[in-house]
Amino acid sequence: MKSFFANLEYRFVAFTAVLFLAATLLAQSFMIRQERAALETRLGEKAAFINTFYAFLIADALSRKDDVTLLQVISRLEEDQEISSVIVVDNKGEVRYHIDAEKVGTLWNDPLLTKALQSGDGILTSGRNSGGRSLTLISPLKVSGQSSPIGAVKIDMTYRHIDKLLERYELSLRLVIVGLAISCVGFMLNFVRRWFLSPLTHLKKSIANINPLTLEPNLLETNSDFGQVHAELNLLVLRLKAELQSQQAAFFSGAENEKIVIDKIARSLMPESRVLVADRDNRVLSDTGNGTGPDHEVQSHLLDLITDANFANLVGTAFQKEGETVKGTVIFQEKSYDAVVLCLPDSQSKVVKTLIALRAPSAAA
Repeated sequence: MKSFFANLEYRFVAFTAVLFLAATLLAQSFMIRQERAALETRLGEKAAFINTFYAFLIADALSRKDDVTLLQVISRLEEDQEISSVIVVDNKGEVRYHIDAEKVGTLWNDPLLTKALQSGDGILTSGRNSGGRSLTLISPLKVSGQSSPIGAVKIDMTYRHIDKLLERYELSLRLVIVGLAISCVGFMLNFVRRWFLSPLTHLKKSIANINPLTLEPNLLETNSDFGQVHAELNLLVLRLKAELQSQQAAFFSGAENEKIVIDKIARSLMPESRVLVADRDNRVLSDTGNGTGPDHEVQSHLLDLITDANFANLVGTAFQKEGETVKGTVIFQEKSYDAVVLCLPDSQSKVVKTLIALRAPSAAA
């Protein structure tokens, strides 16, 4: 998982997917709520239409005792998927219509029906039944010439049809969201590669092609964001180059000063001795015995000049005991000397590594 998110492309894809999913879920929730509110408003408008139109037809058929027309009107209502039941009672509470024929002619004990018959006002209330959420409409049946209702009709309207419509709508919306998400991720991958990965790859190759010895800036500078980054990197390379040149100049200056100082010290403290000074590569920098000073480049290698086994062992011992003087009698260029060898630690010297003082025995005596 860590290696997955370490890739910039995958991080952009994951971020886009999460952002798109959150946005679409919020949009889906909002759209579903809006659609539900619209459908429930339409159901309320349908209840109002039934209260004004169908209640008049049922009242007219009931007043004329026209059961055929009454059944036709109620059958048309029951064909509506949002109406679950229709009950018609007369002013005495006796059932004049029920889908269950056995209940026709019985007294229907319903407080809401009784209240509508007594007050003459319609009632619209929400509740729940076996099918879920429901809307109950009770309309008193009135005819001209009579002050009190001749009956009432109770219509139960269910939200189940609305829920099914919303489920289909939500499913379609999710399919659209999946298609849009795939398209969005595809577009994002294309733009990420074009806008980020390709410039980063080019930047990586350009940095890899910078010669550490010359430190020449080679990044293309443009007005784009990556072009400005290139400009800053070019400026950084130039600063590093200037700093490196400054350090190299300081190093070589210090090295030359070190050779001069050590040569002067050797000549002043040991004027009767032959002093050889060698660098870290065992090249002879100065030899007071042949008049070579630190300003002259000596190509001789120290180990090429040493042919005596005792001398070689003495130098080897000095290398093993850095910072300590090692003494012994040696043969150098067919002459016998009392030798003193000092190997300087790397932390104490920039250039000079080995100091060898050779003194003839007669001089020592």
